[in-house]
Amino acid sequence: STAEGAGTTSCAVKGRSSSIPRHGMAMNRTGPRPIDEVKLKHQRAILKDLLPQLNKNHGTVFDVLCEPDPPDFVLVSSRLKTWVEVTCPLWNPHESKANEFARDIYSLATPGAKHIPMGPGPAFGAHVNMDARFAREVVRVLNQKLTKTSYKECFESLGPGILILCLSEYPWLDESTMVDIEREWEPGKTKDDLGYFGSVFFSYWSLNQRQFDRWGLSH
Repeated sequence: STAEGAGTTSCAVKGRSSSIPRHGMAMNRTGPRPIDEVKLKHQRAILKDLLPQLNKNHGTVFDVLCEPDPPDFVLVSSRLKTWVEVTCPLWNPHESKANEFARDIYSLATPGAKHIPMGPGPAFGAHVNMDARFAREVVRVLNQKLTKTSYKECFESLGPGILILCLSEYPWLDESTMVDIEREWEPGKTKDDLGYFGSVFFSYWSLNQRQFDRWGLSH
């Protein structure tokens, strides 16, 4: 999922450019809304935890070249280049309705925003079979990313990218959740994968640190 040769020190994707920040983060996105800034900080935190693993796997040191959006990050080292997209599937208690859980956690984390708590679910509805509901949302988000055409330019320039699905915001994540995701994936996976991602990782917290497990799309 990496291309040889870092090439120039500017980011040509989407026509935006930035000099390489040594061991830092470039910011090409201008004037984000407060809630978008919260999401961006979260994405950067996930990438920061991922970089040591990527560096070790490839025997190099990656830096963030730019943040074209999409993709979220373009990475370069002295000999390699790649790109990373970060997404966070969120438990959707009512599935067919607006995601109240997402609105709850993001409004709580956004400075100056009014917190909009999630209302109580029906006795035999939203809070039943939560793992299965979340698994369906993971599959939906994954399929959405695998079929998204806006990564084409970056793929043609840099090769296959890395997709991170952060599962940490699901409060009940455990081994049975992963079993449900695998169970939902086989019948639910898209037949229209564009092949833009060379690897997919699930991210979650374990032993007080963020873990990254590679997910085989052939599951």
